[in-house]
Amino acid sequence: MRIYRDILKNSFFLTLKNKYFWFFGLFASLIGISSEYEFFFRGLRGDASEASFSLYDRIASTGVLSPGVFKNIFVLFKTETASMFILLLLGLILLALTAFLIWLSVASQIAIVNNSAKMIIGKDVDFKEGIVAGTRKFWPVFGLNILIKVIMTVAFIIIGIPFLFKAIAVNILIANLLYILLFVIFVPIGIIIAFIIKYAIAFIVIKEEKFVDALGLGWKLFQKNWLVSIEMAFILFFVNFLAILAIALLTLILSIPILFLAFIFNYLFAGLGFWIIFMLGLLVLIVIFILGGAFISSFHIISWTRFFIELSGRGVTSKISRVVSGWSK
Repeated sequence: MRIYRDILKNSFFLTLKNKYFWFFGLFASLIGISSEYEFFFRGLRGDASEASFSLYDRIASTGVLSPGVFKNIFVLFKTETASMFILLLLGLILLALTAFLIWLSVASQIAIVNNSAKMIIGKDVDFKEGIVAGTRKFWPVFGLNILIKVIMTVAFIIIGIPFLFKAIAVNILIANLLYILLFVIFVPIGIIIAFIIKYAIAFIVIKEEKFVDALGLGWKLFQKNWLVSIEMAFILFFVNFLAILAIALLTLILSIPILFLAFIFNYLFAGLGFWIIFMLGLLVLIVIFILGGAFISSFHIISWTRFFIELSGRGVTSKISRVVSGWSK
């Protein structure tokens, strides 16, 4: 376990020392940093699969997908020109903000990988270099993120097929058995692809590989190190879980004196004093949650980056393999 301890320890201090990583981590978390966990837990719950169909039904019920919707829009442009242009402008602004957030999220992911990799080998980098790397490598990394989202959506739609059977009153036992079968097949495949894409991103950013080549190299690296990859994922999951639990406990502990102070101000200055302290305290708790989430996101990406460097360098021996080897002697 020492290699894992060293990776986590060094990643923690690297994240703590370079606080601009927190900015990148905040936005990188918007696109998701743990597809392997998402595949497992969403597939295990099953509600995500069912939601894929219910979401389509809700969208279809609005009439947005009907053939006459474009005709109605054209009529509204003729009768309510000013209002429609205002709506169109607001839509374009919203679209531009969404596009900017997507760019910033992907660029932040790239920046953390790029800068932490260079820091690990002793190079000096700054915030600006991270943005430059994020801009330069945006499209291939964006493509990989889209790829995993598409694969995830398709997998959950397939896993959700038994819910259709339940809806049309097919034998529940058959539907449940089919769900288990599809889960056993597609969730492991999805998790493997998530690891491959995680490594492919590192190959693109760190090793300057092309999109297709990075996918091939990611598959070979995972194939060679599948056991240590799973071990690392489990360890990081529990570390992140404990960190989130610690943040939740901290906010709970801080909320007690904040509420106590709010009631004192309520007694001294009536309702206005209560709400001033309450809103200030709520703001402090929100800031703690945001900073904590940004730190965890940055730490997670940096840990995987350092792990990738170890794998692609001298290699990492699985803890399970070492234990089994020790028993056989």
